Amino acid sequence: MLANIENLTSNYFENNVSFGDLLTYKVKSAKPDDMHFTLDYLTPYFKLESDVLPRKSFVLISLGSDEHSQFRTRMCQGSYRNVRVHYDNVAKEFYDGYPTRILLLENGNHILIDTRNTTYVFPNPLANDAKYVFMRVLRATAQKDIETMGFVQAHAASVAINGKAILLVGAGGAGKTTMMLTAVLGGAGFISNDKTFLFPAGNSKGIVAYGWPYSINIDLGTTALLPQIQPLFNHMDHYQHYEWDSYKRGKRTFTPIELRRVLGKDITSKAPLAAIIYIDPTYRKEEVLRIEADAGIAWFRDNVRTYEFTDWVSGTVDEFDGVGDTVIPKLLAKAPFFKAGRFQSSQKLIAMLEDLERRL
Repeated sequence: MLANIENLTSNYFENNVSFGDLLTYKVKSAKPDDMHFTLDYLTPYFKLESDVLPRKSFVLISLGSDEHSQFRTRMCQGSYRNVRVHYDNVAKEFYDGYPTRILLLENGNHILIDTRNTTYVFPNPLANDAKYVFMRVLRATAQKDIETMGFVQAHAASVAINGKAILLVGAGGAGKTTMMLTAVLGGAGFISNDKTFLFPAGNSKGIVAYGWPYSINIDLGTTALLPQIQPLFNHMDHYQHYEWDSYKRGKRTFTPIELRRVLGKDITSKAPLAAIIYIDPTYRKEEVLRIEADAGIAWFRDNVRTYEFTDWVSGTVDEFDGVGDTVIPKLLAKAPFFKAGRFQSSQKLIAMLEDLERRL
């Protein structure tokens, strides 16, 4: 069966895509347009690359609904184990002779056939998230790979001020997304929402903050503070997680593409790290205050994350053996920490951030 699939896809269109000039993957599809959504979603964090040897290939195979159903019945048989592949999805994992795995995603009935060198993705055309599946598979593999390299995943939004990255760290509901939007509407560059990755600069001087292509969850109430984002809610392109508790409390999900379109601004994919701001919703003043390193370090460590769903990602490199062991010591030694309350005014927030960046 795998040989037949390889023959079928031998004449597919292909591109190499690279994350941060560090990792490159080959992507293939029957028609160039089939890859449009994935490449648009990942841009500019991933970019097209030509002369770099890819570490793995990902092939998108689009079947009609009847053909997909028949293929699913034929391929997904026998014993299996359940593995989590995303916060809202579980897969049945079958083996078709080691090291080939077949995964059937329960939400959507999408099929993945995975080897160490290639992952074939068969989206179910009837599922509401069909166009997202290929992008998610590629993105999850890249995230596992960069964490294996020593990237640190911070639960943080990030913006660019005068070409320097400011991390906005805080617990869920602290106001990271609101402060990020406030800053961007005031003139800051948008780097990332909710996930920002940190890695030493190539010259070993300082840290670089890398943005990540990830959906953006915005509360309906945010439009009262920032009416400029109302068009996002008028035309929601991203499918919504109706059973998600946060959806029931008023949060809606958007793609970076939607945010880029509504704000009318390009995305900054990475920037040298200038400062880390801890958002304290109990702090009532519109100001940014320097805080002691010990407090900043503790808050930052509380907001370090690792990829949660590693079981289903076929590893082509050694397992990750520590959370930021090479990065965090450098980060903690050099990055200044600040505390901020919630800002109502974009202009006041930008003025504060620009003044902060000038003083560093």
